[in-house]
Amino acid sequence: MLNNKKIFLPSLANNYTSYFLHDIIYVKAERCYSELKSINAKETIKISLPLKQIEEVSNNSNFFRCNRSYIINLNYVTEFSIKKNIIQLNNKFEIPLSETCKKQFINKLKNISKIVFINGGGGNLMTINALHLALFNKKVSYTYKAVRL
Repeated sequence: MLNNKKIFLPSLANNYTSYFLHDIIYVKAERCYSELKSINAKETIKISLPLKQIEEVSNNSNFFRCNRSYIINLNYVTEFSIKKNIIQLNNKFEIPLSETCKKQFINKLKNISKIVFINGGGGNLMTINALHLALFNKKVSYTYKAVRL
């Protein structure tokens, strides 16, 4: 499984530290380096790689580039708002979702099995296919919570 893949990333002090892909919550671009937030770390970790190279390493896994500055691990999506273009990770990190990435985000979520969405406006359950259809018809304006079955 690709999410169990261990990668070694360079720190700003030229040391290499190993990370399991499934432990990474998000990576944020910061000028010529990136900040990584891991499930095991209290603070963000600065690494000396641009976001583009991290995107290449995490390709074909549950990672998604949701805007110019962030790559997120879809396994940690707990809520998102179509109306506000916000993705919430691990119930505490709010990451902006660019308008141009919205449909691709929904398509990528379709690849994660056994997830349904609860409509925050009425408590209705929606499968990802129903959400996808509503998004393309522009009839979605609520916040949704991901529920793993």
